Amino acid sequence: MIAILIGLLFIFLDVNIGGIHYTPHWIGYALVLLGLARQAESPERNSALAVSAASILAGGALWAAALFGYGMAFPLPEILQLFLTYRLLVWCEAQEAMGESYLISRFRMTWYALAAARVAATVLGVFMPPQGWVWSAVAFVAGLVYTYTFYRLSTMVER
Repeated sequence: MIAILIGLLFIFLDVNIGGIHYTPHWIGYALVLLGLARQAESPERNSALAVSAASILAGGALWAAALFGYGMAFPLPEILQLFLTYRLLVWCEAQEAMGESYLISRFRMTWYALAAARVAATVLGVFMPPQGWVWSAVAFVAGLVYTYTFYRLSTMVER
């Protein structure tokens, strides 16, 4: 589970200096894939594996294109982030060992907050950039809370 946690940090942290992304999301997706591959077989895990594999390819292509100065107006990185984090949420909800219902409901609420903040940051970033920056900071904090809640769930499972 530690690989998934580190992968989530790579997904949520954005260190971009001089147009070069130093924490590429595709590495985070790869770590999530490795962490999920070590878990027990289930349909939810398999769908999360498929989403993380597709995210590795798309995120790697976007990162390589950005190295050469190309970009994309379509918010594909945000969509990949939300889709993978949702699949992780569904996988956690399906785990019988994760019987901590209050943590599962809190995990779902943190995903809702993350999704709302990420959508607000993306939309407002196009029309009103200063408000988009504020919502980007809110989305970052929501991502950290999501990661922390996943950590709490994983420690409950490992007991």
